[in-house]
Amino acid sequence: MIDHEEEVFEAVSTALRNAFDGIYVIGVELSDVPPQFPAVSFVLKNNEVNQRGSTFESVQNVASEEYETQIYSNLESSKKAKEETKEILAVIDGVMSDLYYIRSFSQPVPNADSKYTRRVARYRNTNIV
Repeated sequence: MIDHEEEVFEAVSTALRNAFDGIYVIGVELSDVPPQFPAVSFVLKNNEVNQRGSTFESVQNVASEEYETQIYSNLESSKKAKEETKEILAVIDGVMSDLYYIRSFSQPVPNADSKYTRRVARYRNTNIV
């Protein structure tokens, strides 16, 4: 199986930790309030065979991967919290762009606890070899 999950997570988490002191980055979905803020969940959501690259010799010559990130801020000002999530997203965008992953989705998403701001983004690359 073609799988770049560890390399992609390492690149994203390293860039975030270099850019934001004390940021919490985890490679699983958060089901509760993050233990510290700002927080980022970065998860491989789909890894499938790109059928156009299949041959008689090997079904999986090319794969398609999709990642989802959820960014959380607890800043009291909703404007500043929104800005913080966008600044974090800009760092993730830079890393993912360098790795040739296209952002396919990005928007603020209501959080169960309204005192926290959350933004969700997804990235896809359909030509992983």
